[in-house]
Amino acid sequence: MKPIEIFLSYSHRDEALMRELVKHLSRLQREGWVQTWHDRKITPGSEWKGQIDQHLESAQIILLLVSADFMASDYCYDVELKRARARHQAGEACVIPVILRPVDWKEKFLGSLQALPTDGRPITLWEDQDEAFLNVVKGILREIEFPQNEVNPLVQKIREQISSDIQKRCGTMRVLDMEQPITVDSIYTTVNILEKMSRNQRLSLKNLLDGCELESFDRFLLGKARQERIPGVEAVQRHDKLLILGKPGAGKTTFLKWLALQCKEGELYPERVPIFVTLKEFAEEEGQPTLIEFIAGQFAKRGIEQAQGIVETLLKAGRGFVFLDGLDEVRKEDDDRILNIIDRTSKQFDGNQFVMTCRI
Repeated sequence: MKPIEIFLSYSHRDEALMRELVKHLSRLQREGWVQTWHDRKITPGSEWKGQIDQHLESAQIILLLVSADFMASDYCYDVELKRARARHQAGEACVIPVILRPVDWKEKFLGSLQALPTDGRPITLWEDQDEAFLNVVKGILREIEFPQNEVNPLVQKIREQISSDIQKRCGTMRVLDMEQPITVDSIYTTVNILEKMSRNQRLSLKNLLDGCELESFDRFLLGKARQERIPGVEAVQRHDKLLILGKPGAGKTTFLKWLALQCKEGELYPERVPIFVTLKEFAEEEGQPTLIEFIAGQFAKRGIEQAQGIVETLLKAGRGFVFLDGLDEVRKEDDDRILNIIDRTSKQFDGNQFVMTCRI
């Protein structure tokens, strides 16, 4: 297979970050998957503008390395971005913004694109920048294997087919002894959550949850547990794997359903398919299916043909927004099996967004 040519458009003030990205792409270059090009490869004496134009025209993937300096550069913004936009809209190339440093980058064209790293979180804000660059490389690989111009129509088709089901399952909730269910929008309030485990603490799901009661919440999750609270949506946007723990009645399921509705309406992750799983139903499903098989069964009930293949394609392409509700409602005898399935699935399809709730 001929290597995919990748053109890197960047500000020279970001050259160090550009070269780090190229280093992280070195395995793909060595194995013949890709061939990167940037203007530092122009040889002395060559006509630089002609070289740039030539590679900008021949590249199948154009990476826009976005920062304040990129946005301020007349050449990057007015020349390279303009031509990249034209080729992207003509279906000749795939344009991917790679957000290097914090900046207001969501102008009309850039804001319509799926950015890297995940959720467009700037590389310089990651605690481990190697992890951020790895996230970018994985995103590029997904684009090579599942081009956007092929996957996007499938995503939109499935979103339309499951829209009414998501509305039915997530749009209302029955509260206490009220005779009629009420809409989620009418009871949803902004959720603030403690962001994450203490630094450098890596636990498996099972270790995280073993003995995690109210009095031990600080010890298992948050160290000193007096961190600044952040809005729930912001936490979802920062972390592609999020476990929401809370006391009964804290609003975990309400928040999860609200997220699913926001995704359905295109207000949050419009490029992903919302997938809502009630873990008690999954755990007690006859035949003990895998999570993929269970989701495929839900899709099939909505009239989606070849459901399992479609689910696998969506998740391999990183287009799933998976909601896993009520881990605490799973029977004790099913705990280990369900935790292992969730752990394996989230690792196997790590380009997707997973949010799970559990009572403490």
